[in-house]
Amino acid sequence: ARTLCDVWMISNGTSIERAIIARNPAEFRYYVLRYASLMLPISVINQLLKYGLQEMGLRFRVRLSEHLYAKYMQGFTYLSIGTLRDQLIYPLSAAQMRAQGVTDDDLAMLLSIVDPAGLILKEWRLDDVRDWSHSFSGGQKQRVGMCRLFFARPKYAILDECTSAVSDEVEDVLYEVATILHCTLFTISHRPSVRKHHDFCLNFEGGMEGKWQWTEIDKTDLSSKLTKLVK
Repeated sequence: ARTLCDVWMISNGTSIERAIIARNPAEFRYYVLRYASLMLPISVINQLLKYGLQEMGLRFRVRLSEHLYAKYMQGFTYLSIGTLRDQLIYPLSAAQMRAQGVTDDDLAMLLSIVDPAGLILKEWRLDDVRDWSHSFSGGQKQRVGMCRLFFARPKYAILDECTSAVSDEVEDVLYEVATILHCTLFTISHRPSVRKHHDFCLNFEGGMEGKWQWTEIDKTDLSSKLTKLVK
């Protein structure tokens, strides 16, 4: 449709030029009036088509990004083919770990925090080599990811659905340990239970408008709601 409009504009312009060269006032007035009368609707149609194509492109990119994120990236913990130790200390090597004065007993202690039942160390040793992305369950991947966080002890960390596959009790322990380590956490989560571990909430309402809301979390009100829920 946009191509047809462009072709018509060129054709009409050529007709106006031909009338001027031929010195034909009647033909000149006809094509100029036709151009003036149709210019507005053609411009409107052209802009609507242009806007529609831009919106289609934007919506396609948004839907593609959401699909790829949900399928491949949401709650994703990077796991390499190597030893269990390598997964806990990534991206460091075992030699770099020992150079920092960290021992395997220290790693076992960190694992006991994220995995109180000790299932990971009961099934594998730190020197075992596996394709861990297929060996670990969803909950074990999240526990290993949090163990890696406690080992690295960064000042800031962004956690994406990091506790969706663990119990509320383990979730509380993980956040409490992160607080003890003075690690400021930014959590992306659909679980309302993580709110009590944060001071502020940034809520994206979705849609193409890009609306969002920044609020301070009232932990007093949250605590009373949890108490009523328990009772």
